[in-house]
Amino acid sequence: MSCLPSNLGTQCLKDLFGISADKQLVDLESKTSQSVTTRMINPDLKCAPTGAVAIGDFIQTQTAINLRKTPGGNLISTVPSKQSYQVLDVYKNEMTKISYYLISSSKGIGYIYSGTESTSASYTKKVYSTGLIKIIASEGDVLNIKNNSGINMRSTPGGSLQITVPSSERPAVLERLIRTDERHVYYKVQYKGLTGYIYSGRLAPSPNVKVWTEVR
Repeated sequence: MSCLPSNLGTQCLKDLFGISADKQLVDLESKTSQSVTTRMINPDLKCAPTGAVAIGDFIQTQTAINLRKTPGGNLISTVPSKQSYQVLDVYKNEMTKISYYLISSSKGIGYIYSGTESTSASYTKKVYSTGLIKIIASEGDVLNIKNNSGINMRSTPGGSLQITVPSSERPAVLERLIRTDERHVYYKVQYKGLTGYIYSGRLAPSPNVKVWTEVR
């Protein structure tokens, strides 16, 4: 048997080859999967996720793109082609339909241009997160608590206090919630038999998620 890196990878194999995979397992000895082993090694190399890019998704630059402090604002630097980044914020001009993505790169934190729906493929494409560094966690990821004092767990985001999760704990993410109006990140976790939400900083205008949590 061979393990696939994600459920998206499983769906990729189904879409490409019409095989029937049980969750994330594929029998590489079966006749239905022989074409998989000869035509691909990692499904992430052949399949690309579809749909609009959202906060937390990963994109890959298709050309060198200017990195700016704000959408269309002052130039910071230029990020090279074929580099992948997690999207920390999405800005779309409703009049021009032009989109910008906030990323954290070795050149700094800023926005890159991604064109309109009809031209975006020339600038960026949506990719899987396999093997890439995450700033924002996804469901199933395990967190390191970076705040030395721990993080308060609440019944709802910003709600009543339940308990403080200490920095020594490594909670798993049950759910991710991003308040898009405020760009604040919350994770639903379990600790000492309780289930609640911990705060993990803001994404924009100045991301500070790494001060609160880190994806292991």
